[in-house]
Amino acid sequence: MWKSKFAAIVILSIVISACAHSPADQRELAHVQWLPAIKAIIRSGDLADYQNVAARLNLILDAKEPVPAKDVDGNIIGESIDVETMPPANSSDNGKIRFRYGILVPKNRPYKRAMLTVRNIGLGGCITTSDIYKEFGYVRQTTYPHSDFHSADYHFRGDNTIDLYFIFVNKNEQCAEEVSIFQNRWK
Repeated sequence: MWKSKFAAIVILSIVISACAHSPADQRELAHVQWLPAIKAIIRSGDLADYQNVAARLNLILDAKEPVPAKDVDGNIIGESIDVETMPPANSSDNGKIRFRYGILVPKNRPYKRAMLTVRNIGLGGCITTSDIYKEFGYVRQTTYPHSDFHSADYHFRGDNTIDLYFIFVNKNEQCAEEVSIFQNRWK
C-alpha cells in the first residue's frame, strides 16, 4: 500500500514539475514581460522583497551577504545587499540587457530602500510611451534642459514610496532604453 502511494507521489511530482514554467533566460533577460511584471512589483508595495521581485520577473535572483553601508564620512548607516541574476547577467557587452538591483537596510529605521535598474531594455522589445500609458495610466513626462534624455515618471505612495522612471535616450526615440524603480529613495 505505501509503495503505491509513494509511486503516485513520485508520478504527481514529475507531472507538476514538467508543467512548471522555467525561469527566463538569465543572460538575455529578453523574455521578461516587463510592463506587467513592473506593475505587479509596484502593486505588491515592496521592492525590497527580492523573492517577490524574482517571481514577478520570472528570474532566479540571489541575494548576496549583507555588507556594511557607509556614508561619505565612513560612518556605518546600515547594511547593503546586492541582488544578482543567476547566472549573473551584468556584462560589459553593450548588446545585452543589463540588470542592477540592490537593497539598503538603514540602521534604526522602520523601512528599507531598494533600487532596480534595467538598461538596454529595448533589446527585449520596444516599450513606448503609449505602452506605458496603457499599463500605468497618465504619465508625467520630464525633459532635461541640458540633455536629449527624457523620461516617463510615476510616483506611488503606500507603506513604501516607490518611484518609477522609463528613460528615453533622445527626444526622437520611441523605445525606452532604461527603467529604474526606487523604493523610499528620499527617506
